Amino acid sequence: MQESEWLEATEEIRRVFGQRMKSSDTFELVDVLLPVGRTGVEVLLGVDESHVASEQRDAMYTLQDAMRSRSDGTYQVVGVFVSAERVPSPTLARALDRMAPVEGLDGAVVPLTLEQAQQIATQESDTFDLLEPMFELSGIAASRPQSDRDNAAGELLDEIAVLIDRYGVG
Repeated sequence: MQESEWLEATEEIRRVFGQRMKSSDTFELVDVLLPVGRTGVEVLLGVDESHVASEQRDAMYTLQDAMRSRSDGTYQVVGVFVSAERVPSPTLARALDRMAPVEGLDGAVVPLTLEQAQQIATQESDTFDLLEPMFELSGIAASRPQSDRDNAAGELLDEIAVLIDRYGVG
């Protein structure tokens, strides 16, 4: 991958992360393709401005469905869900059920608040140095037993917040 392509993709992610959102009924799906070698990574950014927990769940499902439909084996497809407010743990717990790998396709989604996304957008280092461990944390949370999904969701949200703070982003 050319450095200019990487910078362009990173700038697109930062542009989306850095937007000022206000309460509305919109959900935007932004597609960023990062070609790497013979394959690549497709990042789907779901941006939910609704402030409504039930709509967040629907929007997260929309993101997950888009990820599954785009997964053809050519590219790894990952998702980042940005919401105006912290996703409620019960909503995220239900979404975790859909994050477990299906037929070898990873369905992990990183849930971020708008403030967290904007903090990531302000960093000078590689955006993926911070996002990659978040994808791993989401995958681990999704692999927890169904009976422990509520705890897994709450812990995932807390661990993401700690990771952002630890890296001193913003």
